[in-house]
Amino acid sequence: MKPTLIQIGIFELHSYVVFMALGLLVGVSLALRENSRLPQPYNVTGKVGIWGLMGGLIGANAYYIIQYQGITHLYEIIYFWAGGYVFFGGFIGGVVGVWLYLRKQKVPFLPAADIGAPYLALGHAIGRIGCFTNGCCWGDLCGAPWGMVFPEDSGVYDHHIKEHLLYTSSKFPLSIHPTQLYEVLGLVVVFFLLRMIYHNKKYNGQVFLWYFCLYGAWRFFDENFRGDSSRFTFGMTTSQLIALSACLMSGILIFFLYVFIVRKKEKDCNEQSY
Repeated sequence: MKPTLIQIGIFELHSYVVFMALGLLVGVSLALRENSRLPQPYNVTGKVGIWGLMGGLIGANAYYIIQYQGITHLYEIIYFWAGGYVFFGGFIGGVVGVWLYLRKQKVPFLPAADIGAPYLALGHAIGRIGCFTNGCCWGDLCGAPWGMVFPEDSGVYDHHIKEHLLYTSSKFPLSIHPTQLYEVLGLVVVFFLLRMIYHNKKYNGQVFLWYFCLYGAWRFFDENFRGDSSRFTFGMTTSQLIALSACLMSGILIFFLYVFIVRKKEKDCNEQSY
């Protein structure tokens, strides 16, 4: 675990930010390469990554402040060096940033989102490695052989002391689920599934919708092993509720679009063949 890579005065370069930026760089580079293979590539450059990164950092920090400190502390968003980021906020902010860039370039959002969705999952997987090195998003107690023990200066240790699971004389926290790595594994699988869907897509927005459905399902599963979040609503964490909502809504849209678009196209093709 190494949450801070470089520290100069009050400035700290967090490993979470480094892996988030690395994931964005890899994702954007591969998406741009995929775009270049189109018969008529869209007018998109590497600047889309800058817009996405800025929107993602603002959104991730804002979400963290609102969830853990309250909306009255939102002014602290200008203290970007202080850390504190949440994926769902980063995702929303990143999508808004990319949407603004595409709008500026007069590029249709849904076709471009279909190109980028698989690489969004891959970039997110790289970013989750940053969660592991940062020591955040930790899991619940784990008695399995793959359970991991974090160091004394981690948030896990403080949490276990607060929950009276450890004595203050203990040198290490208890073994926990490596939920960050669970998510890395799930996102890599989602990446390959989205690539398959992209090569067989029937309408614009299909791959993007499947991203919400697949990632929402995996995040809902992964949250069952999280130990850092309170469960306020129906025994679920806030992120779990959002993930379930995203999965269900996108799943319903996928079903109806299949019925009204894909099935209709298949029916029309069959009628023309007679």
